[in-house]
Amino acid sequence: MPYQVLRSGCRLLKVLDMRKAPLDTIPDEVFRLYYGGFNAYLQAEDVQSFKAPYKIGCLLSLQKLCFIDANETVVIKEIGKLTQLQRLGITKLRRDHGKELCSSLANLTNLRSLNVHADVGEALDLQYAMSASASTFPFLRCLVLNGSLDTLPEWIPSLNALTMLRLSWSGLREDPLEFLQVCPIY
Repeated sequence: MPYQVLRSGCRLLKVLDMRKAPLDTIPDEVFRLYYGGFNAYLQAEDVQSFKAPYKIGCLLSLQKLCFIDANETVVIKEIGKLTQLQRLGITKLRRDHGKELCSSLANLTNLRSLNVHADVGEALDLQYAMSASASTFPFLRCLVLNGSLDTLPEWIPSLNALTMLRLSWSGLREDPLEFLQVCPIY
């Protein structure tokens, strides 16, 4: 059914909401549509995640992308092209993708919510310099890091708009409150 709708000659796609859809990938037909509008988003929150196609970066007006598998370096690079993103959810991130993800995130200055989940048995490594944070993420209000952390990313305290921080399964040896007490969390 979803494929037939996409092939039916849609001209302007503003929302593709994949909640509860029995899809684990985005059909290629999506990329043949004229994609624009201010409410554009791809979302699959009620499923664990979906595989983003290699050409996800051509959806330049995309504002919401939740939750995509980050198991391909090329997909992580493509995320950096989605400069209109306001909400991003990533799953299955491996430690060796941390540098590439930070590089892509540095382009997402409209981000309001970032949700990153490590792959099974992997640690999150988000220490890479992102001329970070206050200037890179002036609007970031929600940050969720789900997975093992060797240390907290040093750029977190400079997130001036942050109102919610969740660290799940971090396994931090040091008390994060000492590090986070300088955060301007409201």
